[in-house]
Amino acid sequence: MLVPWPGPELGSRERRGPVERARLYVTAHGTYEVEMNGRVVGDDVLAPGWSSYHHRLRYRTHDVTALLEEGANTIGATLADGCYRGRVGFAGGRSAVYGDRTALIAQLEITYSDGTTDTVATDGAWRCAPGPVTAASLHDGECHDARLLPGGGLTRARATLDTPYGRAEAGWERTGDQTELVVVVPANTTAAVHVPPDPDTAVEVGAGRHVFRWA
Repeated sequence: MLVPWPGPELGSRERRGPVERARLYVTAHGTYEVEMNGRVVGDDVLAPGWSSYHHRLRYRTHDVTALLEEGANTIGATLADGCYRGRVGFAGGRSAVYGDRTALIAQLEITYSDGTTDTVATDGAWRCAPGPVTAASLHDGECHDARLLPGGGLTRARATLDTPYGRAEAGWERTGDQTELVVVVPANTTAAVHVPPDPDTAVEVGAGRHVFRWA
């Protein structure tokens, strides 16, 4: 998952008067959700939609006039595999059917009241970084690591689940360089606990209260 951010800000350019209209054109190899000044643009899900990527690429046109602010403006997008690189099909399916590298292209076109225009497009000045969504699949769901959110994300979380055997509980808290996970398993049952640094390997525990710690 990548989060592209543009290098140049609109606020760094001299305004030539009131904005008449602003249109944002976006497409991707993969799926995207685009934001302007922290607000999601449009109501599409899994945009730009599937297409025969080797022959054509669909794009979306968004009216973002109301989202354009005085001063500095920021455009961002979250990019995922979608049908382009993700797993598709049945009986295990296939991955990277159309390509093995996701990409996004966007262009913002601004028309001022005096008829002049300004264009901001994706180029080498845009920056990319891993985001809190560490995996996203049309078939296999999404993995979200809130610790990767700007500012460090969550420092604690707790969840409960009522089962036929009783109430199960799990909670974790980050203190300094150490994380503590507490799992409470109801009587007469077991649970599989995925613990870093190898979250793909499950530790099976029985009934009772279990504490795991790692740096």
